[in-house]
Amino acid sequence: MEEQAVKFNKRLQELLAQPSLDAASATDVIDQIAKQQFNMAVVKKAMLGKSVSQVMRKGPAPLKQKIKSLLEAWKKAPAAGPSTSAATSTQVRRRSSGSTSSVDVEFSKTGSQKRDGMRSVIIRRIVSLNPGRSQKSVADVACKVEEAIFNKFRNDGDPYKKECRSRANYLKNEILDKLIAGELTPEQFATQAEQKLVSEEDRRETEQHLEQALRDKNPGQKMGNRTNQLKCGKCGKNDVEYYEVQLRAADEPMTVIATCIKCGHRWRQ
Repeated sequence: MEEQAVKFNKRLQELLAQPSLDAASATDVIDQIAKQQFNMAVVKKAMLGKSVSQVMRKGPAPLKQKIKSLLEAWKKAPAAGPSTSAATSTQVRRRSSGSTSSVDVEFSKTGSQKRDGMRSVIIRRIVSLNPGRSQKSVADVACKVEEAIFNKFRNDGDPYKKECRSRANYLKNEILDKLIAGELTPEQFATQAEQKLVSEEDRRETEQHLEQALRDKNPGQKMGNRTNQLKCGKCGKNDVEYYEVQLRAADEPMTVIATCIKCGHRWRQ
């Protein structure tokens, strides 16, 4: 089975090497892969998940949807052998969208009340950002991400909890797909700069919000506060005017919009 996965990976890499993706050929290969009963262990060992994710980013919408379904199927596939984990499982209850019924999401417990609480927080955030995702993939990603963040801090104090809540906001779209496919490891997700975790879709949306915020601001009004604590990435000067605007959820930090007095370079942080 692993040999088949390697062959499929080679075919996808050949398609990806072309100047533009042949969507028809890629769809044919994905359809053939979907007929195989690969599990995540085989997919990761053959590096197939990475290639599939690359095809998804380049392919048209119908192909993207096929690949998302394939990734979900891989996550649901039984492992090659019995799990060696001694962890028990618990459940997170959530309200399904538009309904009063609840859905149980089981996840592995750590034995720490604080850590299990943060796993619940991450699961609920993934569910709210990604309606329709399989419970198994949601729980699996949440537990691995929490563990990576815990290993980063080596304790369950406030910085750890704040990091869990903050990074949970990026667990959607292509970032979640990369984690499911094994293209992005939980350790990379936990340690990368948060700017690198923003999906292209979110990046475009943020830019639109930013442009709207700038249009709404009185053109004759100064940018706001002037400071030497911010440094322009273009000219290196520390003479900057800035103001803050709410681009994300109300409970998230405000975004700083800054303009360099010397060269006019504008950025956000």
